[in-house]
Amino acid sequence: MVRLSRVIPLTRRSLASVALALALFAGSIQVLPHAARAADFESGDIVVTTDSLNLRSDAGTDGTVRQILDRETELEIVQGPRADDGMQWYQVTVVGSGAKGWVAADYISGDDAGAPVEFEDALGVRVTDGPINVRESAGTNGIIKTTLDTGAEVPVYGAGTMFANANGYDWIKVLYGNGIMGWVATDFVEPLSYSPNLGSDDGWGNAVGGAVIDGPVNVRDNPSLDADIVGTLADGRVIQKRNNTDLVSADGHTWMQINSLYSEPHDGWVAIDFLQPLASIPCGDGPCYPEEIVDLISAEQAVVVDGPVNFRADPGLSGEVLLKLDDGDYVFMVKGDGKFTEAIDGYYWVEASVGGEDGYIAVNFLEPVE
Repeated sequence: MVRLSRVIPLTRRSLASVALALALFAGSIQVLPHAARAADFESGDIVVTTDSLNLRSDAGTDGTVRQILDRETELEIVQGPRADDGMQWYQVTVVGSGAKGWVAADYISGDDAGAPVEFEDALGVRVTDGPINVRESAGTNGIIKTTLDTGAEVPVYGAGTMFANANGYDWIKVLYGNGIMGWVATDFVEPLSYSPNLGSDDGWGNAVGGAVIDGPVNVRDNPSLDADIVGTLADGRVIQKRNNTDLVSADGHTWMQINSLYSEPHDGWVAIDFLQPLASIPCGDGPCYPEEIVDLISAEQAVVVDGPVNFRADPGLSGEVLLKLDDGDYVFMVKGDGKFTEAIDGYYWVEASVGGEDGYIAVNFLEPVE
């Protein structure tokens, strides 16, 4: 039981405060996010978007979306703020195009808004309380692109360094992974008077491979978002960097050429945004293969040992059944690891032929024939 030491007279203002506190406790009103409460722009101010943002016909989420603005789009404040749907809204004009509409204050920031003085001239930052998340946009809702451990050093985003305030933190834009941009909260880093060597401070400079931490991720035949997808990699998959190759920057990502089980042809490219760098590969110098397929890699024939089993037109349990194979039936394959697929419906599938029919069969029901 809490005992008050003295009685505080209740004024009209304090009564209102008590009523507000009770309402908050009861969950009967919606608390505005930090960025919305802190927003304080005037007509004529120039701001930038801190994330992709809808430009709406009116304040509120019911307003028609006129345009989707890219991150770092410059806007001029026309009027506001106006409260609606639990957020603050400003009417703005898009600098350059002249398009006009309303945006949520949570996702705009003044140029160098709220930048801590010690970071204004920083050329780099060092992590003091890691691991910390590097996010795609400023704010705790931004997609996590990678993590940096205590002691990691990365350069800031060069000329025109951007700062933002969101979700109760000050954010600074940095470069990582050989040139990818991201945001970190200044609470967990300290400023540096020099620019660290890019690509060597977040684990990728000496990485020999990576583990997928944000899968499934596409494997492409070239380092580009327009390149053909030749495979996919699930969370936890360990992949090896192709020997004597460099990271390549393209289409807003940094790409690593890999020795991959799940690409056709054998090697492919993966964006390192979705990987955790590895200084060593658990399975040594060779590719890391799932245990289920190791014995079948070099085999050209296999025999059914747990029939009957379906031989399908496509990998996966939804593939059309072409044949039913019994114990002792043979399937014919090519040598190498290119004949296997990623796990689908809980199985790895191998491309094979039976009696002139081409199709797929789950490897769990086969043993190699030497």
